[in-house]
Amino acid sequence: MLMFFISFLPIIIYIVVLKLLDSFKLVKWKFLVLCLLSGTFTCAVAFFFSDTTNDMGIQYCAPLVEEGLKALAAVLLMRVFRIVFFAEALCYGAAIGGGFALLENILYLAYSPMMLPATAIFRGLCTAMLHIGCTALFLTLFLQRRYNVVTNGDAGRRWYDRRAVRLLIAIVPSIVIHQLYNIQALPPFILMLVVVAVFFIIFLFINAYNERRIYRWLDSTIVSDVDLLTAIRNGTLSDTNAGRYLQSVKGQFEPEVFFDMLGYIQLYLELTISAKSRIMLKEAGLPVKEMADDKAKRTGMIREFKVLRSNIGVIGEIVLRPIVRLSMEDLKIIEG
Repeated sequence: MLMFFISFLPIIIYIVVLKLLDSFKLVKWKFLVLCLLSGTFTCAVAFFFSDTTNDMGIQYCAPLVEEGLKALAAVLLMRVFRIVFFAEALCYGAAIGGGFALLENILYLAYSPMMLPATAIFRGLCTAMLHIGCTALFLTLFLQRRYNVVTNGDAGRRWYDRRAVRLLIAIVPSIVIHQLYNIQALPPFILMLVVVAVFFIIFLFINAYNERRIYRWLDSTIVSDVDLLTAIRNGTLSDTNAGRYLQSVKGQFEPEVFFDMLGYIQLYLELTISAKSRIMLKEAGLPVKEMADDKAKRTGMIREFKVLRSNIGVIGEIVLRPIVRLSMEDLKIIEG
């Protein structure tokens, strides 16, 4: 029972610390639990592969198999949870690695009942930190490459931005770190301190970068969004550059489609301004209370926004891109 607690403790501590670093309150506990469960499942699959490779006499492939399975689970969950912020990638990746480490430590203790308590403690802590760190690092690097592709578009895409290459670039550091750990060149206690220190420094750097990027995103968009929405509500849109641009493309669309485009712009502005305001309140530590009527109204607006987006189609979105720059972050806060 004590060994089980020791296996579980570092996972909880690390995830809680990363959750506390999430000043914008983007991470959801229910998603963390699902990530823990998925990590446990990948460990069970890896255990099966480990027995198979050992029977076949194949050695030194554990880091490749384990990191590959965790990476697959991380990418799938990234699509399901629509992860676009680095704070999310850190926490959810850490939860997947933590779930993996939890089952691995239990299996290790079950197969090594004569292990000394001190060895079990340091080995369990270090392994947990390794899996947490490697998976969180992979998901963060993969998100960064994906973000670059979405930002630059197809025109700026290079060979290293192809999906398979992005995946390889993101997973190689984790495999290398895992393989170096397996060499066990240092005593267990020193190795544990090194692993914890290295990953914690990396995570602090990533978290600081995440907050700077969110601030830039908020600062660069919310002011212009408010100005444009004010012009629409005051009936002065035609006096703005956006209004003049819309007049220049008006003849390319049917009247009803163009009307949907105007509604799409207004709903986009209202939803993003509201969502960004809530994010800033959370970051400031202020309570965000939403009445049932307000929530129902926002849900209806989101539903209407999706309908309008479908009505204007891909061509309409491309034409409106100079005005509505629908980023990964915008979609997350609108549809989330």
